[in-house]
Amino acid sequence: MDIQKLETFIQLAEHLNYSKAAEETYTTQGNVSKHILALEKELTVNLFNRSKRQVTLSAAGHELLPYAQEIVHQTHLMQEKAAQVKQRQQHSLTIYTIPTLINYPALEKIATFRNQHPEVNLLLKETENEPLSAIRFFDENTLFFTRLFQLPEHSFDYKIVDQDCFVAVLPADHPLAEEKELSLERLEREAFLLLGKETGLLKPILQLCQQSGFTPENNYGGSRIDLILNMIASGLGISLLMEKTILGKLPEQIVYIPIVPNKLSHLCFVRKKGPHSTANDLFWQSIE
Repeated sequence: MDIQKLETFIQLAEHLNYSKAAEETYTTQGNVSKHILALEKELTVNLFNRSKRQVTLSAAGHELLPYAQEIVHQTHLMQEKAAQVKQRQQHSLTIYTIPTLINYPALEKIATFRNQHPEVNLLLKETENEPLSAIRFFDENTLFFTRLFQLPEHSFDYKIVDQDCFVAVLPADHPLAEEKELSLERLEREAFLLLGKETGLLKPILQLCQQSGFTPENNYGGSRIDLILNMIASGLGISLLMEKTILGKLPEQIVYIPIVPNKLSHLCFVRKKGPHSTANDLFWQSIE
């Protein structure tokens, strides 16, 4: 039902004058008449008694007027609430992040932004490193901090804040532990402890190993780097991990060594192209 027609009905019922109703609704007397006739046709009742000298509410008009007033009132309340929600959204920002956020400068950038803009309702949510094409949570209030081995297609904006690469992680007493650099093919017969596919790291590792002529035997498949390091320290295998995710975490009985071939990963803030909330744009501008 057209709210504008209901508002015209209310004004004409109050003033019983086409000219005054037109003035109150910022339209013409002709439009007032059209609105009333259309509403009467829709409701299949006459809302007014009309004569050459005066306009009065009909019996049906008297009965239906309170309903029209309530509908218009509730519509205005809904519009006000929608405006409030929109205002909150403009000052809200959700950043989805991979679990290894703490290892990269992105955490400091988020903390700095929060200190500079306390008016923004900032929410951090941990998620796995999904392909951008599979992500469904992107909207005008959302950013994603993620690891990319290939920079995104044209439908995304991105800002790189760091880079990282793979290293071999071995027990300190491993025969290859003194090497300065390792060719992956030398690890072909090792028992590997690799992160699962949900981390986004298994696929590039498999590609590197296959490029070196073998497919690794994986004896793990979870997402806990600390558990992998403890397993390596216990002599249960070796791993390929991102260098910066293990810095400062290695037990004394573990070493890490650069590998060849390797893959460079980009640590990025990503958002979909298009209009964004005020908070989203503020954060985007804050990233150097």
